[in-house]
Amino acid sequence: MLAIDYRKATATDAGAISQLILSLANVFLSDPADPRSAPFLASLGEASITRVLADPTYCYTLAWDGRQLLGLIALRDGRHVHHLFVATAAQGQGIARTLWRRARDEALEQQPPSPFTVNSSPFAVPVYQAFGFRQEGDAQEKNGVVFVPMILPAEALLPPATTALATS
Repeated sequence: MLAIDYRKATATDAGAISQLILSLANVFLSDPADPRSAPFLASLGEASITRVLADPTYCYTLAWDGRQLLGLIALRDGRHVHHLFVATAAQGQGIARTLWRRARDEALEQQPPSPFTVNSSPFAVPVYQAFGFRQEGDAQEKNGVVFVPMILPAEALLPPATTALATS
């Protein structure tokens, strides 16, 4: 079993974050070679990631195995999943679920329950559904990125007893 270290990202992690996301571009781009994707791909470069890491509206949590970045999650404004990626070789080990739970729980400590949103790649829709998200529309494409808008309603974040009282 792998010993995984979960921690907050720092500016020194920008290169590893960029490399991991770009290594998975074929999952979320309709065609990585399409010129329409170039500006989006540039936004995933190390310099751009460094700028995002310095922005207080973003919070990245990383999963390291001691030598390499296995996965990451980033929330924007504490409610929008901006990034959630797990290296191909590390998928299926619960890393995405652990990253999600850590980010969600930290966000809920900062502000009361309100919906979480994500623009999921079609590939990741079942993962987000397992987290409780539901699809909010059909797949869309923008700048070569294919995504499905999804939401996790605030009610899904309340303890069962609170949910029962809210619906009475």
